[in-house]
Amino acid sequence: MNQIKIFFHKQADNFKSAEDLISAEFKYMGVEPLITRNEDGGPKLNIPNYQISISNTDELLVVAISDSYHLGIDVEMNNNAKICLGIANRFFSKEEVSLIDQSETEADKINLFLNFWTKKEAATKLHKQHLGDWLSFNFSRNTLEQSFLTKNISLPNLNGQCSIAFKPLVHIDNSLAPDIILQTIG
Repeated sequence: MNQIKIFFHKQADNFKSAEDLISAEFKYMGVEPLITRNEDGGPKLNIPNYQISISNTDELLVVAISDSYHLGIDVEMNNNAKICLGIANRFFSKEEVSLIDQSETEADKINLFLNFWTKKEAATKLHKQHLGDWLSFNFSRNTLEQSFLTKNISLPNLNGQCSIAFKPLVHIDNSLAPDIILQTIG
């Protein structure tokens, strides 16, 4: 299956909630999902061949699963971003900072900041590295020259943004983008 499924749930922030969120997805397999931690501290799903990534804020839990892609996901709420705009100069590429500075409104600046920030966090999770390894990476362009792709998902009804970083488990043609299926629960 060439799919990535992303589940959103308001005000849930623990692995048990994540298990509950994805349990209906695996009922047809007769398997109850169990999420543990792998050796890197990231989430690991007990279902063979499935990858999982989890992100949460005080207000939202996001869980991504796929049997075709390695995953990293991040979610941030717009109301948390205003404080963080000042760190863009320290951690973003010059091109990203310039694009943020050129934004016409404060809301546009926050949206662009969150677009870049969530992509950096998602890439960190995908590659099981430290955030510092990705902060200076330029996400103002998403080229196929990278070994992975990112997609930003705006959450206007939830006042936030989410990004997913993904790369195929096995080599496939990069022009075959996955179907990204969003489900909001609760």
